[in-house]
Amino acid sequence: MSVQKWTEFMHYSRGRSARTVRAYTDALDKLGEFLGKRDFKTATVDDLTALPGIWPHKQGLVGISRRPIIASVRGFYAWLAQQGVIAVNPAQEVNYPKTGLKLPRVITLSNAERMLWASNFHKLKGVRDAAILALMMGCGLRVNDVVEHVATADDRLRGREAQGRTARFERQSEAHGAGAARSRADRAPVPRA
Repeated sequence: MSVQKWTEFMHYSRGRSARTVRAYTDALDKLGEFLGKRDFKTATVDDLTALPGIWPHKQGLVGISRRPIIASVRGFYAWLAQQGVIAVNPAQEVNYPKTGLKLPRVITLSNAERMLWASNFHKLKGVRDAAILALMMGCGLRVNDVVEHVATADDRLRGREAQGRTARFERQSEAHGAGAARSRADRAPVPRA
């Protein structure tokens, strides 16, 4: 049983793309380089648990780059055990390395100021947007946190049911704009309980 048969199995039977199969082949080439002239079938648990350790680090691979290698090795040895080529799967004990978290990119002060001053301060929505941006930047909030609260506040302003009667609130962002000047006769009456 060879690497080529396993990659053909992954491509034709499991439906893996040509790019994925090429990545599997490259990963098993790295395993061959790690094992030296030894046959894949003679690899021990100790050999394969040493694979994600210092050797790839010396090769310049970071933790996230080691994961596909380990996935390929584990899949290859599981397939060899399933085919009966080896009695025990030595790769079963190989664990994935911890990759760690990347630090978030932070906006520069000059870009933050430009974003704040880009709001249209002649309209209430522009003032609101600038206040939201200032709050996000000052408190380190994410967009989802702020959007959730703004949507809740908008729902409250549009209307709500309280104590058996329906109260309707109309938003008038531009307080004295042409759209805001409607007479009382145009407004729908508020039902009373």
